[in-house]
Amino acid sequence: MGQNHSAKYSLPRTPPVAADASSMPSTDLVPPVAADASVMPSTDLVPPVVEAASGMPSTDLVLYINHMSQPSRALTLLARALDLEYTETEIDLLKGEHKNEAYSKILPFGTVPAFKDGDITIVESCAALRYIASKYDTSGKWYPDDFAARIRVDQFLDWHHTTLRKHGVGYFRNLVSYPLLTVNETDSHGAKAEKKKLNQVNNPI
Repeated sequence: MGQNHSAKYSLPRTPPVAADASSMPSTDLVPPVAADASVMPSTDLVPPVVEAASGMPSTDLVLYINHMSQPSRALTLLARALDLEYTETEIDLLKGEHKNEAYSKILPFGTVPAFKDGDITIVESCAALRYIASKYDTSGKWYPDDFAARIRVDQFLDWHHTTLRKHGVGYFRNLVSYPLLTVNETDSHGAKAEKKKLNQVNNPI
């Protein structure tokens, strides 16, 4: 369930298959295996403590997400862009984990994402984005101190869920999701209608 994410992100390199022990990669690059279960992620959605990297603010950031969710991906991308360390807990929607008792204690609405920073819990993605940027982005790049610039960020965050995202999701569902999930063919008419609306709202602000 829970995964710890360090401050730096890079794709792991897969070593070539070794023909013998002499060609195996050095063992000093391989992290040790945990000796006991105390360091394993908790099964009741309570994540392990995240150790902050040297020079980084101490943080207990936890993201409860599902990567099929655009708001979930937005939180993950911002946390990565800021090189934050956090614990990521994947909520399996197909298995109904968003409706179980443990997750309901975090977010009673049964939706994703949810976000925790110590004792603070935020259950709305745009509010969480503002919080993360305000607290952890010392450069002011993502949520500027300048009011004229900040209001444009606020305007887009408040606007895009019912316009750009709504029609983008509608277009994707008609073109991709419905044919995969049902026996129906692609709804080309519905996709074209959503694409037309998407083009209308693509760049109004």
